[in-house]
Amino acid sequence: MFKRPLLGMIITGSLLGAMDATAAVLPLTAPLPTAVPAGTQLNVADQDEVLQTLFKSSHQLEGLQSKVHFGNFSDGPEILEAFRAGAVDVAVVGDAPPIQAQANDNAVLIVGVQQNSDKEYQLAIAPNAHIASLGDLKGKRIANAPGTGREAYTLRVLDKAGLALTDVKLINLQTGNFTDAVRSDQVDAAALKEPNLTQYVNAYKAKGGTVLSSEATAGGSTGLRYLYARRSAVEDPAKAAALREFVAHWVKGWQWANAHSEQWVESYYVKNQGLKPAEGRLINQIAGPTHFPRIDDQLITTQQHTADLLFTAGSIAKKVDARQEFDVRFDGVIQQAAAGGE
Repeated sequence: MFKRPLLGMIITGSLLGAMDATAAVLPLTAPLPTAVPAGTQLNVADQDEVLQTLFKSSHQLEGLQSKVHFGNFSDGPEILEAFRAGAVDVAVVGDAPPIQAQANDNAVLIVGVQQNSDKEYQLAIAPNAHIASLGDLKGKRIANAPGTGREAYTLRVLDKAGLALTDVKLINLQTGNFTDAVRSDQVDAAALKEPNLTQYVNAYKAKGGTVLSSEATAGGSTGLRYLYARRSAVEDPAKAAALREFVAHWVKGWQWANAHSEQWVESYYVKNQGLKPAEGRLINQIAGPTHFPRIDDQLITTQQHTADLLFTAGSIAKKVDARQEFDVRFDGVIQQAAAGGE
């Protein structure tokens, strides 16, 4: 397990990328291969060790023909750097990173879609910020992480509040620094997700640290998370077959978590994240069960709205067609696995 893409892995990944370029190219219109050649490896970018814990706890690793190597990354921009270096094949991210990738001409494709509660992010309030409503955000310092799902969430919340970007001061930070920034009053508000949100509130509520009500910020999150992959990996027949298999087992893993909530809470929130069982149960309840939307016009319209919001805010330099972000061949893989097939 590695925490960040170390130099050696980046170099190795770059060499593998060069090797991929000489291999047979699988057209994006061709059916996905089903046979995974022996020795095929997928390098998977994880965040907060969710994926690796999920696959191990649900025993989905045991059914994979490919060798899977998980690495933990802090956010979407860091993952994109690993994609560019050829060090990572597939990653789990929020809804904004694929848009940023497309706008910056990075060749990646969405191969998996999941959706949970729209309370994935909530706006944590610093102890001395005195923010009790959306209107109180005017003039405040708000943490921002360009290129991430938190940025999209923050922009939606400001839009709902009727505030322009000039009405607030966005402080650009890495997502890993959001919690420290809000608890130390370096910013007045920051979009946090679990388990960091509960950890923050429990530690700082006595000092005035709180969270803006989910009713006030409703609509800030789409609840969508994506698996997206390097296009060169999708075009490599061996890796495409491994991705097809990985996506199917990813779906089955989340279905296991839906059906075995106590075991999932114990494996991830308690053992991996160090929370108390009651805290883990609350977080899992808020997240709700994982669903798998179709890759269809409705989903693409939702993603296009986010892309347009990012363009209007100046986060991306050009308009994009969100339809081009998706590899629709994986829709059948997702839905078959969700229905109990292989």
